[in-house]
Amino acid sequence: MKLLRRNECLCPTLAGGLLLLLLLGVATALLLSQVHGFLSSSHPLGREVLVIEGWLGDAELVDAVARQKAGSYSFVVTTGGPIGQGGFLTEYKSYAQLSQASLLKIGLNVPVFAVPSPEVRKDRTYASALALKQWLAGHYPEVRSFDLMSSGPHARRSHMLYQKAFGDAFSIGIIALPPTAYDASRWWVSSAGVRTVIGESIAWLYAAIFFSPLADSED
Repeated sequence: MKLLRRNECLCPTLAGGLLLLLLLGVATALLLSQVHGFLSSSHPLGREVLVIEGWLGDAELVDAVARQKAGSYSFVVTTGGPIGQGGFLTEYKSYAQLSQASLLKIGLNVPVFAVPSPEVRKDRTYASALALKQWLAGHYPEVRSFDLMSSGPHARRSHMLYQKAFGDAFSIGIIALPPTAYDASRWWVSSAGVRTVIGESIAWLYAAIFFSPLADSED
């Protein structure tokens, strides 16, 4: 009885191995250079309504005010759910209300409406989109398009989930503000950049493939 047998397999030569490493390096470099731009895609429509995700940081809100003043928006809407910490110390109970007050303090010169979303354990962005959809239907039923302002790599996922919530009857533009925690052109040299891009890549893929309003998906 034979316990061993001879098998033959093909292995790359030194030149072949170097070529494979070169191809892998080129593919990695292309991925590193393109993935941030893909996730941070900006395609604004320039219509009269600007929707700002309320969880944006102070520096990003300053940028948002500057962009609003340079544009032609008639009014701004802020979205976001309950603030998870510090609620006993502030009058603002939601990110929508907090960002509304911040924008007015910074110097936004158009009406700003806060549209809080209910507390949910999952699908927070989608819940914010649904709350906005209901608010627009009750206050501005004629509105059928708006620009959504988000931050960096979160923008593509936010745009996709808002479009799912509003459906094909609405046209939604997207504005991705530059991240303030790292250099977007060299995100891979920063721990904040790596965490953000990898996390948002996984979250976007999951939402694109598996998300549905009835799914128990994390957002």
